[in-house]
Amino acid sequence: MYEDDNDDVMLWDEYYEDQTPVINRWIELRKEHNLTQKQLAKKMDMEEEDIKDIEEGRRSIRILMIIRLCAALNISPPTFYEYKNKCKIISILPHLL
Repeated sequence: MYEDDNDDVMLWDEYYEDQTPVINRWIELRKEHNLTQKQLAKKMDMEEEDIKDIEEGRRSIRILMIIRLCAALNISPPTFYEYKNKCKIISILPHLL
């Protein structure tokens, strides 16, 4: 467990070191919704630089960020996992429950 801003939040990379499939899905969904990084940052109440860092792999994607992304895009969290390489992300789901 890691601590961040007074919240105990588990990082994706505790269970999954290569976040490339997660990052790719994040970017795919942002583009499907025709949003720029700046527009997504505003919807997620984040800084544009944070979105850039996530998409360029300089910042770990936290579970709560995925939930915030889904809320910003008005999609259900399971939708995040519905894509071609889902087996790589699905394998960590039992650890998140």
